[in-house]
Amino acid sequence: MLIVTGTIDVPAENADAVAEAAIAVSQATRAEKGCRVYAFWQSVENPGQFRVYEEWDDLDCLKAHGASDHMGTWRAALKDLGVLGRDVVMFEPGPITKL
Repeated sequence: MLIVTGTIDVPAENADAVAEAAIAVSQATRAEKGCRVYAFWQSVENPGQFRVYEEWDDLDCLKAHGASDHMGTWRAALKDLGVLGRDVVMFEPGPITKL
């Protein structure tokens, strides 16, 4: 399993448009092979900051996701809405302990 997580920062005045685009890409992505979790959360303190969290079966599934049409649409929307910063990482978790 792979986890992808991080933040995307946009101008606060574009946050509603980014949220709409995030809903569209999330719905399409959750239907993809190998996608276990795909979600965004908007910061309550900084409305222009969104956290993304993803879980994928493997790297091939993640690569296919990156090449999908809806990811192209998502990238174009972010470019048009003015991404200020992006800090997203991928990692493989070790043993998982339920808390």
